[in-house]
Amino acid sequence: MIYYLSSKDPLKYGTVTFKSSFSPFMSSKRIAYRVSSLSTIANIAVTTREDYITINGENFFFNDHGPYDPNMFERELGTLLHPYTVSTDTLGRVVIGSSSGSVRIDNASHRAKLLLGLYHTELPLEGASVYPNSVQPASTSWCCCPSSPYLCYGNILYLLARKGPPEGFAGSKNMEEYHSLVYKSSEFLYKGLPIICRHEGVTIRTDSDTFRSLEFTLVDMTLQPIILMAPLHITVEVTSDDTLFDMISVQ
Repeated sequence: MIYYLSSKDPLKYGTVTFKSSFSPFMSSKRIAYRVSSLSTIANIAVTTREDYITINGENFFFNDHGPYDPNMFERELGTLLHPYTVSTDTLGRVVIGSSSGSVRIDNASHRAKLLLGLYHTELPLEGASVYPNSVQPASTSWCCCPSSPYLCYGNILYLLARKGPPEGFAGSKNMEEYHSLVYKSSEFLYKGLPIICRHEGVTIRTDSDTFRSLEFTLVDMTLQPIILMAPLHITVEVTSDDTLFDMISVQ
């Protein structure tokens, strides 16, 4: 048997659900499955209208936006954060400045942290009176985001299963975490072009009842769901873990 699975909800294209009577394995108590391919189109919402950054107690909201053009990023961000100024230093880090007082980043949404380079930073982040590399007047206050910005979501994506045995994951502050990660994509992401992954994922062993209802969600490097603008397609190979016979493919 072959199943062709893809996400159907335009508001949740990053999630694939699977429900099956699983009749070919009625006599099996345990099964083994693995994701053998993943594909979609790399149109991903880098920010939405729900994303924000709080500077000196004031909220600035982003727009629905796909990958940011590196040549336009400073200008777009500067318009969004006016009257604060925006620039990038020689290492590509985002620097937010003000000539009328100090700069303190109080908070930001998850996707805004990725975009600005705040994803491994504890907030609030206090600014300094001297610009990095000392190329601007000392009368201006600056706050430099410590990490490189992700203008197109990077290239590391995972497929997270709602049910299944856990896999090891290096979480925040390098603390060990466990999640049911069934697939990893390291493909280059470029707006409008397909993402095609054809390598095999890890083998997941579970009971046949659990496999009757599964849910897979595409997540980023911190295991947060991403927003896709096109359906997600996956291929899952399944075998009976009792007899190791009767393979079917779920696509």
